[in-house]
Amino acid sequence: MGLRIAIIRLSSLGDVIIGACVLPFVREQLQERLQQQVEITWIVDSVFAEVLQDSPCVDRLVEVNLKKGGARAIAGIIRELRVLPYYDKVIDMQGLIKSAVCGRFLKFSEFWGFDKDSVKERVASLLYKKRVKIPYENHILERNFVLMREALGLENVELKSVYTKRKEAFFISQRAEKQMTIIMQECAIDSKKHLVLLVLESSLESKTYPPHLFVEVIKMLLSNPQIQVLLLWYSTNKAQEIKVCFENKDVVLLPRLCMGEIKALIGQVSVVVGGDTGITHLAWAMQKPSVTLYGNTPSSRFALVSEVNVFLSGSENPSYQKNDFSIANIAPSAVAAEINTILQRQHSLACGKEL
Repeated sequence: MGLRIAIIRLSSLGDVIIGACVLPFVREQLQERLQQQVEITWIVDSVFAEVLQDSPCVDRLVEVNLKKGGARAIAGIIRELRVLPYYDKVIDMQGLIKSAVCGRFLKFSEFWGFDKDSVKERVASLLYKKRVKIPYENHILERNFVLMREALGLENVELKSVYTKRKEAFFISQRAEKQMTIIMQECAIDSKKHLVLLVLESSLESKTYPPHLFVEVIKMLLSNPQIQVLLLWYSTNKAQEIKVCFENKDVVLLPRLCMGEIKALIGQVSVVVGGDTGITHLAWAMQKPSVTLYGNTPSSRFALVSEVNVFLSGSENPSYQKNDFSIANIAPSAVAAEINTILQRQHSLACGKEL
């Protein structure tokens, strides 16, 4: 019998994505060291479950209907958690009372989480059997890794090596790929062009780049006839507000997409641009180029960077306040410049390969 692990990260979309990025490393390391199979269960709110659907790094995906179901769903959630198998280790990656309570309904040998000075909701730490200390202000990638390292005994590992295979945590189904191919044809998306995907929404208005500024970014991008701009939306009319400013066929208003289709689309585009939100996190996770725009959240804690993933910030002192719209301080010219730099680099690499 191998090692059985349960990881709790209920929400939000971006945090689930970032948390899952450690899984390829964890599975590989544990199986090499233990020379036995590792079974991983991930417990997530049903609203965000699709992003991990059929992940090769998750053996059992448990969906709890907490966000939509509310108090009425609690009894059913408890029953669902109690019938799950016995776990050698349960790890609460979220650090909230609700996630810690979910963990206590599981059967386990060890229950790991952050200590009272490292967790978002201090009461949650009282429910853990084993606690990890790391400053709450530290970067989220470091916090996630340190928690997993301590819980699973993965010593002598450098942080930079942990996320190199992160895209392996995500699966794109053939059905989603086929559906996305149909959508691209229907929307006259030209795959031979540089496709720039603009993410127009986020969980908070204060984390969303204003539509009128995106309009200015698009105007600058369209000076290059090899660029096509795709507008991604979910529930608001921001995309329509932007599209009405352009008759150009190189500004494409996408239909509303499911998460599977979004994953397939990210695999096709040249660069993803948007605020501090789940879809830009997904671009980083899938190792696709991105430009993430920060305002009221600190890039020092959340920025996901690499050679192809960059960020811009509109505030030197982010406040986390919902009325902090400092993201609007980011100049459209700066956004366009970062996009063009990424596209030029891609062009140079493509030319190099051809040579």
